[in-house]
Amino acid sequence: MALRLIDKADVVMENFRPGVADKIGIGADAVLERNPRVIYCSVNAFGSEGPWALRPGTDPVVQAMSGVMSVTGERDGGPLLVGIPVADYSSAMIAVQGILLGLLARQAPDAARRSRSRCSMRSPSGSPRVSAPTLRLTRTHPLGSQHSQVVPYQAFKTKDGYAVSGTWGDADWPRFCDGLGWPELADDHRYDTNVKRVERRDELSEMLQERFTDRTTAEWEERFSSRKSCSRRLTRSRSFSTTHRPRP
Repeated sequence: MALRLIDKADVVMENFRPGVADKIGIGADAVLERNPRVIYCSVNAFGSEGPWALRPGTDPVVQAMSGVMSVTGERDGGPLLVGIPVADYSSAMIAVQGILLGLLARQAPDAARRSRSRCSMRSPSGSPRVSAPTLRLTRTHPLGSQHSQVVPYQAFKTKDGYAVSGTWGDADWPRFCDGLGWPELADDHRYDTNVKRVERRDELSEMLQERFTDRTTAEWEERFSSRKSCSRRLTRSRSFSTTHRPRP
């Protein structure tokens, strides 16, 4: 049945460990011999080559080995699994991109007769923040909802829930402070650049958190939305404002 489907297919995708598809007769060589026009895509945990290639892997395993879990969660907590299968999702998106490129290239007059795409779950799960500790270049730790390189940019507890708010670059800082109703903070030399704010992350976040508890999420949303440059920095989260609303 599988071979009959392959004969008419445009794309064949397999998610086995390297070598398994070959053993059951649907490896790349066998498939492309039967149907040279097919786009053959392989997705596995750790790639098709290298010392980890034959290891089985699932989304939690890849999150752990890529370093994603080490930068997720509250600062004083241990490694935490991301709430959605990010390794599965990200590798699927990369695989789709490879397949679409193969289909597009196949239309060219001088296109190669055979096309194969490979993707590992581990590769797209990395970022500069998790790659450095993985390579043992530096150590890192989770920061809760805080952004690792931009301060402030995090979830703040409000009077009745939570709001995600912050700045994106120094040009936003005065407008953010104005939205807080604290314009004089923008002139404080201790926080007038993002570099300084990152260095003073803890003290500044504590100050801002105290400010955010003065108003409800809806009130903060209105204040920042009226200042267009800041409106995109704050969104109301239904899950936070309903599930975690303080009980009377």
